[in-house]
Amino acid sequence: MRIMIGNPLDSTYAHDYQSRDIILVHELFNTLDYSNGNLFDKLLEEVNLFGDQLKNQDIWKLWHGDTHYIADDHKHFKDKCPTFLMIVDKLKEYFKCDVKATRFNWYSDDSQFKPLHFDAAAVDPAKAKTQNITIGVSFGGTRDVMFENAKTRTKVNIPLSNGSIYCFLRDANIEWRHGIPQVSKDKQTGTGRISIILWGSVDIVKQDIL
Repeated sequence: MRIMIGNPLDSTYAHDYQSRDIILVHELFNTLDYSNGNLFDKLLEEVNLFGDQLKNQDIWKLWHGDTHYIADDHKHFKDKCPTFLMIVDKLKEYFKCDVKATRFNWYSDDSQFKPLHFDAAAVDPAKAKTQNITIGVSFGGTRDVMFENAKTRTKVNIPLSNGSIYCFLRDANIEWRHGIPQVSKDKQTGTGRISIILWGSVDIVKQDIL
């Protein structure tokens, strides 16, 4: 694993991509002016407003073993949520990424979590042909993302505060599971969190060999 730090003041990520990279960027979105409220509130407001217009349908569905919610892609909410589109466009531009798919995750409070897993490109040959990077941005309460080595079970936790971005490249996804661990009951605060995930392709200009 190689940990890289991106500068939020740069217009694009300034380093080469290697296949075992995990990239962290803080305050990429905090440098912009959101005069009508913070991004966590605006995202929930826009998705819920769209959901209110659905007849006898729910925009939210429980996901990954009922551990948290996602906004249902089949309801075609994204084009009606300008803040979501702005965030995707900003991440796409900064990381020079050809985006293939996105997801809106909502952890309604800090009792919700996401089990350790590999993203689909690690196990699906068709996905592997078009996806070699996962990009995630976190809004709301601070939660850890955990990486666990698939062979040694070594664990690395990275706290994700409001506006934090983390990415990982192809071999990091193959060699490490990742997830959002549970918060113990005595430390839960009821704070919610949103994560927006992008899957896509970037140019890995140097293949590291160990």
